[in-house]
Amino acid sequence: DLIGAGLGKPNAICVNVTISACAKAGDVARAEGWLNRMPALGIEADAMSYNAVIDACARAGDVDRAEFWLSQMREAGLLPNVVSYSSVLHSCAKAGEANRAESWLKAMIQDGEEPNAICYNEVIHACAKIGDFSRACKWIDSMTAQGVKPTVNSYSTIIDKLAKGGDIEAAESLLEKMIAAGIK
Repeated sequence: DLIGAGLGKPNAICVNVTISACAKAGDVARAEGWLNRMPALGIEADAMSYNAVIDACARAGDVDRAEFWLSQMREAGLLPNVVSYSSVLHSCAKAGEANRAESWLKAMIQDGEEPNAICYNEVIHACAKIGDFSRACKWIDSMTAQGVKPTVNSYSTIIDKLAKGGDIEAAESLLEKMIAAGIK
């Protein structure tokens, strides 16, 4: 105990690092516990605090908890940022919740946040996970139309699922499209 050892009171950075460590360990309950404990420590949670808890939920594939903490973040008067949204999108992708992922990407744009390739890739992954490859490919087209350059991950998620499902022709066709787009 830092306080009992006479080392002073922890600050938001210390607690945020602890929450992040809990997230990386996949311990959602412990991450939430530290966020909930911050007021008692006299520390005001910031966007990084909430983002770390949302990340813990995302790593666990718990869309409901990720959404809950995003709403709590807003209730605390903090605006979600690209990290907040990408974590919620990751939870949707991990859970195969394509509809929710699409809704969150649209909400992000409506909130004035510009999605990056990671955000689009999470939606693509969610669509590919449920086997909706044409829908996933439409998101590649959408990101390109918005000026966001697709990445290897944009394509490889779909190619992998197609190949594993035995649709080699479609996988090859998408690989050719990726090569034609200059993505290596």
